[in-house]
Amino acid sequence: MIEQDLLRDRDVEKQQIVCNGRLKASYIVDKKWIVEIDENSMLNFRKGDEVHGMARARLATKVAQEHGFKGYIGVSLLEMEYSQNEAAYLLKSLGPIFEEIKQTIKA
Repeated sequence: MIEQDLLRDRDVEKQQIVCNGRLKASYIVDKKWIVEIDENSMLNFRKGDEVHGMARARLATKVAQEHGFKGYIGVSLLEMEYSQNEAAYLLKSLGPIFEEIKQTIKA
């Protein structure tokens, strides 16, 4: 669903080891965003309506940015399974990619 629907109009590279071997990327989107799909780990926590990365996700974001990427996005299939709406979870997780597109269109 992610690749075929949500990222179909984006430049996507699959299954890469990046940042001098420090990060695993399920997808690299538009050569800017590292997206990791993780099956068994929690990557984020919610505080009110906001989503924050856990320690591992915050470190991955820092490493990604040090290597010239805009950021890291962790998608946890475990979190998605326990969310009330899986589609909403994916859209919220991938939100930074779509926000950048909106900003480009407005400019």
